Amino acid sequence: MICLLCMNSDFIAKMAWLFFEPKDSNNVSHSVYSKGNGYIKVEMKRLKTIMNELEHASIDVLKMDIEGSEYEVIDDMIESEIFPKQLLIEFHHRFKSIKAKKTKKYIEVLKKNKYQLFYVSSNGTDFGFIYNDK
Repeated sequence: MICLLCMNSDFIAKMAWLFFEPKDSNNVSHSVYSKGNGYIKVEMKRLKTIMNELEHASIDVLKMDIEGSEYEVIDDMIESEIFPKQLLIEFHHRFKSIKAKKTKKYIEVLKKNKYQLFYVSSNGTDFGFIYNDK
């Protein structure tokens, strides 16, 4: 299993990260934020690394539902100057360790980097952005 998580260092990204099991055994979503008792080790790769491996110069749509790790991916995406045409992100500010203020900050970061918000789900966790480089 390969999971996308962008960090500032390829060394860190190549490490195996621990993803903790959900408290509810009927749920399949593991997270870097401790929720349950057990965990799995997952190989991580930066978005830039995956693009290079697949010989992709650009991304049309990037969907992120990565259980609280979306904030780090956004940081690395911007630092690496990777700007997908469309971003679909599930923010996880419902986690106790992540506050809504963090999500609001990252929405502003995306807007400052030429992303326009076009969708927010009724529960306030799913967001759609379009890149506008004009």
